[in-house]
Amino acid sequence: MKEPLLYYKTKEQIEEYRKKPVEQKLMWLQQQMEFFYYAMNEKAKN
Repeated sequence: MKEPLLYYKTKEQIEEYRKKPVEQKLMWLQQQMEFFYYAMNEKAKN
């Protein structure tokens, strides 16, 4: 399982992220949104 929270902190990581194709960035964003969506739903249920 991939880590759900990936924040690009270093300049190298940011540059690497910028070089990624747009489709990959959109997929990454979708994964983040899904993670937060499910995480929030879990908190709302309790």
